[in-house]
Amino acid sequence: MTQMQVIAKHMLQYGHITRNTAIGMYQITRLAAVIDRMRSAGVPIIAEPVMKGKKLVDYKYSYRPDYLERIRALQKAHALLERFGWTAKKAA
Repeated sequence: MTQMQVIAKHMLQYGHITRNTAIGMYQITRLAAVIDRMRSAGVPIIAEPVMKGKKLVDYKYSYRPDYLERIRALQKAHALLERFGWTAKKAA
């Protein structure tokens, strides 16, 4: 699995990711670079500053809410298709 796929899966499952989480869970040390590649590929990601008092300590990256809703709706539709055995065969 690529770093972009790992980050995408994490954000889908947990809603967001921070640099410390990426380092601690996945050993991805350059999260901002991965996020930049995802944005270049057309993925709408928002960054929110994480403040401790008046000091900026990190950024929390997440999908844009409307994009996240569409992904989850597609997952539900795919699960329903699989349940009834209606999934399309993958091209070789």
